[in-house]
Amino acid sequence: MTSHFAAGRSDISADERGVTLIELITAIALIGVVFGGLTAVLIGISRAQHSVVGMTQASAQGDVAATALDRALRNAEAVDISDGGDTLRVRTSLPGQNRCQGFAVYDDELRVQQTSDQLDAPADWTRWMPTTPVASSPPVFARSGTKIAYAFTVTADGSALNVTGAVAPRTPSGEVDAPCW
Repeated sequence: MTSHFAAGRSDISADERGVTLIELITAIALIGVVFGGLTAVLIGISRAQHSVVGMTQASAQGDVAATALDRALRNAEAVDISDGGDTLRVRTSLPGQNRCQGFAVYDDELRVQQTSDQLDAPADWTRWMPTTPVASSPPVFARSGTKIAYAFTVTADGSALNVTGAVAPRTPSGEVDAPCW
């Protein structure tokens, strides 16, 4: 019995020869290029998804913050803005825990407190969401005619969203100290 793999055999047909080393290297290189391209596409998709998720979270947080600010200011009986414009205290016509509301950008976070009596110092308020003042804006909170304006940036997962607005309180803002501040 003779083997087809015996050295010097010339009667091996083209179908039985197999692949050459050059063909094998070429095939491996092509597979590497295809997998490299697929990897680049998948990484791009992953980064885009991460960006979209971050922007969606920032947008949702910004909506929640703007809604809370708008509600408090629309129902305001009295409003106090700190000298630096980073703290807003509102006495509302709302009952119970919503009577006195405070909003502040403190240590790069939007902090909030709701209580039925006097508000604490902003450092003691609940940390709500990562936030910074809008770089090109005046203070976070400011009076703008009869309206109270706000501008800050909400950040989530590396994405940032500017949140701005101006709300006119339903009732004129008086200078009332008790019971909120």
